Amino acid sequence: MKKKSLAALSLFLPLTILCACGSTPTQAFSANWYRDTSIRDIMSGKTEKLAYEVTFEPKDTKPLSVSYEKGTYTTELTAMAMQLPDSEKTETVYRYATRLDIKGKYSLNGQDGDVFTDSVESTVYFRSLSGGLQPVSSTKHVISTSPTGRTEKLEDAYVTYDYTYTVNYNEALSKAEVKLDQIKPAEAKRERKVSLSGAVNYFDNEQLEFILRGLDMTSAVSLKTMNPLDSSISPVAIKETPKESLETMTFRVGDTTVNESIPAYTFAFGYSSANSGQNLTLVYAKRSADKSNNRFRNVMLKRTVPVLQGLGNLIYTLTEADFID
Repeated sequence: MKKKSLAALSLFLPLTILCACGSTPTQAFSANWYRDTSIRDIMSGKTEKLAYEVTFEPKDTKPLSVSYEKGTYTTELTAMAMQLPDSEKTETVYRYATRLDIKGKYSLNGQDGDVFTDSVESTVYFRSLSGGLQPVSSTKHVISTSPTGRTEKLEDAYVTYDYTYTVNYNEALSKAEVKLDQIKPAEAKRERKVSLSGAVNYFDNEQLEFILRGLDMTSAVSLKTMNPLDSSISPVAIKETPKESLETMTFRVGDTTVNESIPAYTFAFGYSSANSGQNLTLVYAKRSADKSNNRFRNVMLKRTVPVLQGLGNLIYTLTEADFID
């Protein structure tokens, strides 16, 4: 896979691109995903499920444009026993799984292309707060139809990628094994061993969307993650102090429908390096003043993801939440 293509594709995908922790963590986190935020260890046997509606906000772009039908995005947080790598020790870790499904089509000078179906499925395992939220492993399978930048012919204006990206960490979080297995547009394989020594405040990409819930959102934050473009360790950041707001939301919690203005934080988030692309805009519920009754669990309420080449924005809006009590 060409480096430029993978980099662009990574910026398109509505996946986590943040990170934190390691053997010498400096960033403080709280278990804001629980009702009682003082909890340090994993609540075994409990599962959280979230569902989002994904809509598209197009921009007037010529000669190429794209349209999307309504899509779905789901997340599931649970716990399981796992033997840690390079160790005989078994402990209970978090399992965080996400899935995006969406259909769309490209148009060039008024001519419509075929409808395509994209999906992104990821699973990441990581330790509890007591274990520094240290990543253990992650897998992401991507099917994404992306613009090529060529606008002479419709059939050349976009291309479909199909690849699986896997990362496995050692227990000391000093190194990682990275594998890329691509099926489309051409078969390709890549394996690398990456040194993480000295990578303070490091998280795996796929856990970051969840990890953000553990921050207090009172200041800008700089963290580190592995850039899928070249497996380098790259800085990512909440670049300015998140802004407090009231977000009007309607979603289901258990058997109850919530329809109210929720105290929230809004902030831009993305890579801090050169050629980093556009930022995501994220909205997370604010932690309740009563830390033993954190009603909305600092959940992600909305996310705005710029589509490649300025074709528009994908907007994720929370519709259902089954929280862990």
